[in-house]
Amino acid sequence: MSRVSDREDHLPEYYGRIFAAGSTRLAAIACVAAAALTSCGSDERTFSAQEFVDEANAQGAHLTLGEPLPTDETGTELYGVTIEGPDAEQPDAAPPIPEEAGGGSLRVEETVAAAEAEYERCDQAGLLCYRAANVVLVFEQDADPDSLADLARAIRALERE
Repeated sequence: MSRVSDREDHLPEYYGRIFAAGSTRLAAIACVAAAALTSCGSDERTFSAQEFVDEANAQGAHLTLGEPLPTDETGTELYGVTIEGPDAEQPDAAPPIPEEAGGGSLRVEETVAAAEAEYERCDQAGLLCYRAANVVLVFEQDADPDSLADLARAIRALERE
């Protein structure tokens, strides 16, 4: 159901890696095996943009769905998305205000196969990419590593549901 890149040229913090440095190949094999098992059935769940954001946030992702973005691709919806970082410092009387930790895009594909193909293109381009079912997220390189690690954990939690 999900893919979280394990590229060596990206900071480990972006993906919340739980493997030791020497087990990267094992991690990649496990990820491919899990992806193959979860994408074989036709019963795999798909998300709308808001459903994905709501469920990922319930798992601790801290995403905010933005406005729809123009796209010429049939079967694809594209949205701006931001991820919140640590609460900004506020005076004692004011509630904390989440600080934007990075911006990117959220792409909803018509099928899981189309999302997997988009994820592969994104990952090969060296971008910060995440996939859950038919949703692909791409974030800027300067996004907060801790916030992206929270997103990676949320996506992995969605896979276990």
